[in-house]
Amino acid sequence: MYLFSLNLLKVRFLEAQNRKLANELNTLRDRWGKETERIKAMYEVEMEQLRRLLNAAEKAKAELELRINSMEDQLLDAQHL
Repeated sequence: MYLFSLNLLKVRFLEAQNRKLANELNTLRDRWGKETERIKAMYEVEMEQLRRLLNAAEKAKAELELRINSMEDQLLDAQHL
């Protein structure tokens, strides 16, 4: 009977510790989860802006390369005249 009582006390103690740790974990998740989401949202906006800038730069580069190729062709044509 004594061992049963001792084991029961141990189980209750461990259950209480488990609840305490679960509460601490939830508190940390709430605190850091919200902060993480805020930072994620902030950087997602910034990343989208950077993607748009990169796309615009790539488009401008492609247009300039086309103009260069066209001018090189015109120069070669003029040299053959």
